[in-house]
Amino acid sequence: MVRGINKNDLFLEDEDKEYFLQVLADKKEQCNFLLPAYCLMDNHVHMLIKEQTIGLPDIMKRVNVSYAGYFNRKYDRVGPLFQGRYKSEDVEDEQYFLAVARYIHQNPMKAGMVSAPEAYKWSSYRDYINIERQNKLVDTESILELFSCKRGNVSKEFKNFMVQEDQRDFLDVKKKNDFLRVGKDIWIHLMPLDMPEEDKVRLLKEETNLSARELSVVTGIGRTKILYLLK
Repeated sequence: MVRGINKNDLFLEDEDKEYFLQVLADKKEQCNFLLPAYCLMDNHVHMLIKEQTIGLPDIMKRVNVSYAGYFNRKYDRVGPLFQGRYKSEDVEDEQYFLAVARYIHQNPMKAGMVSAPEAYKWSSYRDYINIERQNKLVDTESILELFSCKRGNVSKEFKNFMVQEDQRDFLDVKKKNDFLRVGKDIWIHLMPLDMPEEDKVRLLKEETNLSARELSVVTGIGRTKILYLLK
């Protein structure tokens, strides 16, 4: 996620959003990444990006520099446009991947701007259900294949999932720290139990739904081994 400095708007008119999407498309071609979901709000942008050959820091630097240059020229301003470094989280399993995509598409609904995700023009949701815009910016296959459906012909299961209520705030650092503390408390109680380490990790995952990276932080077990134990 990127946010405007001091929570100022990144987009003052629709033309700005169009330009940002063009920048995203250009950098996607240059950097060879996948983009299953995005949502442009007035003062921030959510993107679900899968790196391939170029790392996320380089991708985001290119996107931000290009758009900030355009915005500053257009509105005759100087100084940084974005609030510090972008925020990001690793997405390590299918369940979390789908939940993040849903969270991104629900942003306009949670902000009270629309009553349904398809009513919002500036997200990738319409690319899935074939309303107005179809382009090469959004990589829909990785999500749609999990629902056994195709672009423009999505299943009822897909639509129902995308509007299900989800209280998680994926980039809320305070909430994340709270979850980690709870996870550590649970792990302290699991450690003395006479059971295989694999079962303890699975129980911790079931109780907390923490990512592999977070489970590694809580348990002290390497992330690679965590992923192996959860197979």
